[in-house]
Amino acid sequence: MTFPRFVLGLTGVIFLVLGLAFLVAPDGFLGLMGFQVNPDLTLVEIRARSGGLELGLGLFFLVATFRDRWIRAALGAQFLVLGAMAAARLLAILFSGSSDSMMSTLATAETVGAVVGIVAFGQARRVLLNNRFERRRID
Repeated sequence: MTFPRFVLGLTGVIFLVLGLAFLVAPDGFLGLMGFQVNPDLTLVEIRARSGGLELGLGLFFLVATFRDRWIRAALGAQFLVLGAMAAARLLAILFSGSSDSMMSTLATAETVGAVVGIVAFGQARRVLLNNRFERRRID
């Protein structure tokens, strides 16, 4: 398995796990982050937006892991999504002036995921070009 495929597969699994956590038990998962969730409609929105979005992205990343033509697009999406999440979280922490260990951990994980995604994006081009060259040589 190449590094770009590994990165996509790992990202897909993480998004699926987070999506399922938000979908199945959003109040418990948000409780770990210190949020109080009261109204039922809030849980519906969290399940739909966070659970559904993360599940969809996780599935996209996993499917892309096995499709050569999707790899770079998925790695680009990984970099943009995680980079935007990290930037938004860091700006929100800066503007609010407050954070805790969970927010710092999430910001770090999102930043690392974005950086790893951009590195894998660069490597994916070489891997795909080498694969095409090898296939042509065999034919």
